[in-house]
Amino acid sequence: GLKQQDLTAFGTMRFSDLVGMFYEVPLAQKRDFSDIPGVPSGTDATGMGDIDMKFLWRPEFGDWTFGEGGKKSGSVMFGTDFVFPTATDDLLGGDALLFAPIVGFVWDMPFHGFVAMLNLYYFDVYKEDSAPDTSRFVGRWFYMQPLSPPGPWYGGLYLMPEFQPIYDFEIDEYSSWLGLEFGKMFAPGRIGYIKPGWGLDNSEPLDRDFTFEAGFRWFF
Repeated sequence: GLKQQDLTAFGTMRFSDLVGMFYEVPLAQKRDFSDIPGVPSGTDATGMGDIDMKFLWRPEFGDWTFGEGGKKSGSVMFGTDFVFPTATDDLLGGDALLFAPIVGFVWDMPFHGFVAMLNLYYFDVYKEDSAPDTSRFVGRWFYMQPLSPPGPWYGGLYLMPEFQPIYDFEIDEYSSWLGLEFGKMFAPGRIGYIKPGWGLDNSEPLDRDFTFEAGFRWFF
């Protein structure tokens, strides 16, 4: 299957208490297609990937509380996702402008953790003639668990697994992926992380086999 390595800049911009933007800029990517049947050995690509921008709205009517004394809370979110065809190599991007509506849910968990479940449906708004049609559901389901309180050098550590169920309506194919992110908050809104990941239940040659991402998150 496909092996990929990413260096990503991730951040947020807060427009209000209820509206924000999340951006992901793949500064450097490497894709290795050598293990895919029928692809010549040594086929790979290195460069910048497609930029992703998400806008999320947390309406007040979607907030709720639960637990003893209502001390825990949850929210429903709605949003949009845009994937721009900025890749420097055709093998690193889809040659298409993609759009996805988002429905998400977030709620508190014990020990200061939380669960976030974003559900997206992607389709192409514009694409090159050579690019395939896009009709795909992607779940991005996270569990964030702090490991140490902010403070000294060992403070601000966290673990955040991510599970992605994916269904491609164009080829009627299901796949999934599991990533395990380990990171550290260096200062408020400044986070570095590494994230290995593994493909699960994959049947198509281009499904991800193994991934590794290193990145920095900057929250404005």
